[in-house]
Amino acid sequence: MKKKKLGICLVGCGMIGHVHAREYGNLRDRADLYICDLDQSLAERIAAVHGAAGTFAAMEEALADKRIDAVDICLPHHLHCGAALQALEAGRHVLIEKPLANSLAEADAMMEKARATNLTLAVLENFRYEPAVGRARELIDRGVIGEPFMIAIHEFSYAIEMTSLMKTYEWRMKAASGGGGILFDRGVHLMAMANRLGGPVRSVYAVTRCPDRKWEVDEASVTTLVHRNGIVTNLILSWNIRTPPPMPLMAVYGNAGSIIESPEKRVPGHAHFEIGEIRVFSEKDREYYRATDPAVIKGVQAYMKKLGDDDLPEEAVDRTFAKGVPVDISSEFAGYNVYREAMVDFLECLETGRRPRVGGDAARADIELVFAAYESARTGMPVELPLPAP
Repeated sequence: MKKKKLGICLVGCGMIGHVHAREYGNLRDRADLYICDLDQSLAERIAAVHGAAGTFAAMEEALADKRIDAVDICLPHHLHCGAALQALEAGRHVLIEKPLANSLAEADAMMEKARATNLTLAVLENFRYEPAVGRARELIDRGVIGEPFMIAIHEFSYAIEMTSLMKTYEWRMKAASGGGGILFDRGVHLMAMANRLGGPVRSVYAVTRCPDRKWEVDEASVTTLVHRNGIVTNLILSWNIRTPPPMPLMAVYGNAGSIIESPEKRVPGHAHFEIGEIRVFSEKDREYYRATDPAVIKGVQAYMKKLGDDDLPEEAVDRTFAKGVPVDISSEFAGYNVYREAMVDFLECLETGRRPRVGGDAARADIELVFAAYESARTGMPVELPLPAP
């Protein structure tokens, strides 16, 4: 018996809406796509490009149509909560672009409504689907790098001028609609990475700056997270860096090894953000250990001998200068797409009734860190996070 296709209505045809529509175009065997936008001519253009089954001029029209099983919300941040509550109240499942909401109160209201209606609330947070982050988490769990003690996360670019001139960024640059600045719009991705790699966070300390004053809100920030397991994460984010250096997007340091992203190997097409390779070093797993050249070891020993250290062991020199091993994520996950992965997961939830890989709880934990960082930046003091509910 042929499985009934799901009716998905994409709400919002802005920049990220185009991306979602494109991916649904690759899932026509499982879902019929409908497009909803206040600009009906735009909705019709997007529908024609991606082979959508129909269009709506308003969300109310879509929710009144029995063909629609779920909505995919790609609206500005300040409209997320209202649209999600409206859809859930109408009995429709919800997939929503990150961030979940503009406040924890909004997030809690959305999650409570999903529970009360027994409907799916899923969130498309890229870095919770990023395969390199998942691989790093697996290696940590296997003990490959020993006991992790520090994580470094960086995102450097000079995107501040271009974005300030783009119509698609107008609402993002304002606190009322964007919910924050770059620490919210981009930082929520990095907070998701920190949560995945380091685990739940105990305290947050942050400083924000607006050096170019092109956005109404923050353009640069430095945030320190102390995780409940003792790991410390330092997160630096700025769109004000001219000729940005090739900094690793993520690095995890343990007492027996490291996992470091290779910035020169990012995936084309989304190259600032998609990780193509990680370099893994481990003293425990020789698969990830490249020994030091014996000539180098002897040279170091000879140099130290001149300084009076006659008994420097070869093993100590080797461990000091040994190298890690590249892990090619882009080849292993060829064709992988975080957007398509999230949408397939959402469709499977609707078909089987299982929970989404990224639901309200995970997405709330990510925005909680951002809002704690803003509170810390405002007060100049660390912010302690409440213990999770038992």
